[in-house]
Amino acid sequence: MKKYYKVVYEIIDGNLMSCVAGGKAQVEYKINEWAKAPKWLADKGYHLCVFKTKKDMFESGFIGRYFIVEIKNKIKKLPKFCNAADIHHGIIIENDRDWPEGTVMAKQVKLIREVK
Repeated sequence: MKKYYKVVYEIIDGNLMSCVAGGKAQVEYKINEWAKAPKWLADKGYHLCVFKTKKDMFESGFIGRYFIVEIKNKIKKLPKFCNAADIHHGIIIENDRDWPEGTVMAKQVKLIREVK
């Protein structure tokens, strides 16, 4: 298994959620269970993002809990970047910004173990 890395945050009830996308794009993660993007996002070619390396994850600036993850169905070419604030409200507005360094997109992500 190739290692990838993901940042999530823990909400009040202990659930682990995406640290970037909220609202209509929110994804809940459970350790050792596969997660997928909401159908409306997946239908537009936007799936779950992880990082290639631990260094990429830490340098992204995202704060939360850090996990080693497994992925399925890696997307070969990232779609155009869109802002998390827009997808939070259920809209996709593509722009020319770059994805954070080392971003990988996959149709399914499973949290394996927390990185301290």
